[in-house]
Amino acid sequence: MRERPVVIAGGGGGALRQDQIFLGKRLWHDDGAGSPAAQTAALCALTAVASTVMNNIGALALFLPAAIGLARRRGLPASYFPMSLSYAALLGGMATLIGAPANLMVSSFRAQAAGEGFSFFAFTAVGLPLAAAGVAYLK
Repeated sequence: MRERPVVIAGGGGGALRQDQIFLGKRLWHDDGAGSPAAQTAALCALTAVASTVMNNIGALALFLPAAIGLARRRGLPASYFPMSLSYAALLGGMATLIGAPANLMVSSFRAQAAGEGFSFFAFTAVGLPLAAAGVAYLK
C-alpha cells in the first residue's frame, strides 16, 4: 500500500499514514469479507470517537481519504461513505467540550455570564448516548 500522509494540524503536530489507521483486516481489505454496511459502521464509529477529542471537521478530514480509498477498492462510488462520516463526526463532537465549536461558544458564554464554563465532560452524559444511537442508525 502506498503511504499517504495525513497531517493533523494543532492536534499534536504529528502525521499519520493512512495504513496506520487500523480498522481490522476483515473490514478494511477487499478480500470478500466485511460488507459495506459493516465497513460504514466501523468508519463511522472511529470518526465519532476521534471527534470527541478533536474538532469534528478535523476528524472528518482525517478519515475521509481512507473512506474514499476504501470505496474505490470495493468498486463503490467515491460518494458512498462521506455523508455518513460527516454525520458521525458531528454526532461524536456533541460528547465533549472541544468536539464541536458550538460547545466551546456555549461554555464561553456561560463563563462570562455565570463565572464558570463547562468542564470537558459536561456534555458527555447527553452527547454520548445520542452519538451512539446516531452512529448505530447510520450503518
